[in-house]
Amino acid sequence: MQDAGCRQRAFDKRKKPLPEREENRDNEALLKQRGKKLTIYYRNRLLGLWEKYVMYGSYPRVALETKDDIKKILLEDIGASYIKKDVIDAGIKNTEKYFLLLKILANQTGQLVNSQELANTLNTSHHTIKEYLYVMRKSYQIAFITPFYRSLRKELTKMPKVYFYDSGLRNFFLSSYNLIEKRTDKGSYTENIIFRELLNNVKDVDKIKFWRTQDKKEVDFVLQKEAYEVKYKRGKIKERRYLEFRKEYPEIKFNYLYYDKILKKFYGWDL
Repeated sequence: MQDAGCRQRAFDKRKKPLPEREENRDNEALLKQRGKKLTIYYRNRLLGLWEKYVMYGSYPRVALETKDDIKKILLEDIGASYIKKDVIDAGIKNTEKYFLLLKILANQTGQLVNSQELANTLNTSHHTIKEYLYVMRKSYQIAFITPFYRSLRKELTKMPKVYFYDSGLRNFFLSSYNLIEKRTDKGSYTENIIFRELLNNVKDVDKIKFWRTQDKKEVDFVLQKEAYEVKYKRGKIKERRYLEFRKEYPEIKFNYLYYDKILKKFYGWDL
């Protein structure tokens, strides 16, 4: 954690008004290119802004800040101060284990959440873990999505999958602000970003499901009429893993969604 003096020095290094105005003009010019085939300049500009957005998240103060070091400080304040206030307000006394659980979940993004296993890992009671998870959900730190199924015998798993509402907050708990191509968690990073974009569209986390069979065939996201299997990039895909879902639910449009197609899919940018 950085002390108050470090924070103040970092804030004192903010850009002067003129560069900020120039950057705003560049961004306004970029927005006028939406729907057009982007030039190399505007393509690189857009990708740079997008990388910063998914790296540091969408908390307003963080998103509006232009300097990376200030963004990190703001996320640190959110992680250390605001979340701690939520914890204290909820009457939780062991803040250390609460924050450790958030770090564990950051490393398990997109995976099934087994609260009993988490209790064993943290050497605490199952009830305590359930209480922590409840507070995290109610404070919009994490989200659970539940399974989609018709066949109880083949498909049902009671465990939800976990995602973070804000990718910057997840990166804070991972202590990682690397670009995606340099990350070891490319898959879960991409999955969390797409979860957030889907949520922006449907507005209700309960409308986002996942599909998983007892023999571990899985589709990452299922909505009412569409399903998405998320991949960081194109590669050899084992189509047979998804044949059962496509056969069982022919009325649901099945899609593969890659990281480099997110801006096109959700924002209409032609790269």
